[in-house]
Amino acid sequence: MIDLDKLLHITRDTQPPKQGKVLISNPLLNDFFFRRSVVLLVDHGEDGSFGVILNKPLDLRLKDITESFAGLDLRVFLGGPVKSDGLFYLHRLGGVLPGSVAITKGLWWGGDTEILEQLMSDPTFALHHHVRFYLGYAGWVTGQLEEEMMNKSWVLSDIAPEEVTGEESSDLWIKKVKGLGRDFDPWLKFPADPSLN
Repeated sequence: MIDLDKLLHITRDTQPPKQGKVLISNPLLNDFFFRRSVVLLVDHGEDGSFGVILNKPLDLRLKDITESFAGLDLRVFLGGPVKSDGLFYLHRLGGVLPGSVAITKGLWWGGDTEILEQLMSDPTFALHHHVRFYLGYAGWVTGQLEEEMMNKSWVLSDIAPEEVTGEESSDLWIKKVKGLGRDFDPWLKFPADPSLN
């Protein structure tokens, strides 16, 4: 039998939230958006934090939701509950895409959409390994994320750019939990949907 109190209070070295890190949700977090989620912190500062959920693919294709990228059969991901009708993107294009904001080494947010469209129209460009699109994002007001971390809702970890924009990984949460070490093995044994247990 799983000790829920122990499951909630597994700890590791406390790190403050930081841009470019990922938040790995505690398996007891049962929110529709954040259950078994891995969230990349795109920004964190005095005014709060925002990021995108990396591991929630939608049954939508880019060509189905915007005329700007018509014809592109790229999967779109659920980024979070804020501005869920807005399209956002992460990429590994760096200086090739003016207006991009560096998040961490090798990973950027946004940029000049017209130039991105031009790049995407080149059939030789392996875009699916360089860009990932999201509907919505996750946001926290000042101090909210720190409070959630104190309540053990999240554990902070690192992620490589290729894990963000590379091949789709439906088991990213499992992979990142395994990377936290053996102390977190009980997280992996907790049912994905406790109501079915």
